[in-house]
Amino acid sequence: MVRVLLAVLILISSSFSALNDNDENVWTILSQVKWKEYFDEDLGFQVSEPIFSEGIKSLNGKEVELKGYVMPVEVDGDYFVLSSLPYSSCFFCGGAGPETVMEVDIKRNKKWINKLVTVKGKLHLNYDDFYSLIYQLEEAKVVSVED
Repeated sequence: MVRVLLAVLILISSSFSALNDNDENVWTILSQVKWKEYFDEDLGFQVSEPIFSEGIKSLNGKEVELKGYVMPVEVDGDYFVLSSLPYSSCFFCGGAGPETVMEVDIKRNKKWINKLVTVKGKLHLNYDDFYSLIYQLEEAKVVSVED
């Protein structure tokens, strides 16, 4: 019984440390979103509403750290778009979905475009603003930029 309890505790602690230390786990969890499609009478067009998994919901409001590529998109305001994939494969250019990108609330630096950056901030899930991305990183800080 003690061995089983010890094994469970080790498994749980390694899962939490992997989530904090390995950005791929965050992107993997974020990829678990499903979509509900319907026609919105007010907007006058078909929309896709995100249905977030329990794993995604558990990250809402929590600080996460992850790596991604800064996309070369023109946006108004102090934020940039981070993609889990390089530009040639990203949501805007390749076959990936909207779950592979997020808005990062931080002043943009054009030197970061197409660079692999590590960012840290509080994850916010966007349930209903169809004009913004479904994932937003608030109070963000750039941890590192790789050349």
